[in-house]
Amino acid sequence: MSAKKEEKKRLIKLQNIIFDSNETELMVTPSFMTECAKKFIVKHLRVIRNCMTNIKVTKNPAIFYSSIPPMLEHLEELIKIEEYYDMSRPTPSAFKKSFMENRPIYASNMVKRYIHEAKQHIPPPGHMQNPLVRNYFQEVFDEIMGFEKEMGREEVNLVDILYNGLFKRSYRDPKPDADNDETVYDDVEIEDSTVEEPIEQLKEI
Repeated sequence: MSAKKEEKKRLIKLQNIIFDSNETELMVTPSFMTECAKKFIVKHLRVIRNCMTNIKVTKNPAIFYSSIPPMLEHLEELIKIEEYYDMSRPTPSAFKKSFMENRPIYASNMVKRYIHEAKQHIPPPGHMQNPLVRNYFQEVFDEIMGFEKEMGREEVNLVDILYNGLFKRSYRDPKPDADNDETVYDDVEIEDSTVEEPIEQLKEI
């Protein structure tokens, strides 16, 4: 097959993906098709980047876990045209692979940010021997564990480690009655905020 026919075949396949059609002929000019492809990519990249920003910096579990599905959905749209449009590296499929490999890092860092932020707002007098402080942190952990179905094993384990560090028991253990709690708690320590691990970003076309 000649190079010209190969190029036409590529553009037809690109056209059918972008316009969700099933044409056997190119219905627009090659230059217009190229412009449509660029707009298609930019539209999906905008959502992907916004989601990645949330994933990398949010201290809110709801925002974190709700940002992952749309990001992956828009990546899938870009992956569909990889074979027919030369995009910058990393390609969408490579970016998705890298994200899935690094997802535990992102999730664990979000958990650390969430708990670190909670520690900035400890009710006075600010130590775990005080029932008010224990109730506050119990609510903090209850909130994040409300997303357990969305969590991976790594962040569930991390939440339990952090919980154990404050309460001297697993999150799964029975909670002692407040009036009969004889646990000797440590003072609450506020560590430096976590530093996000770098990861490749999808580039402009």
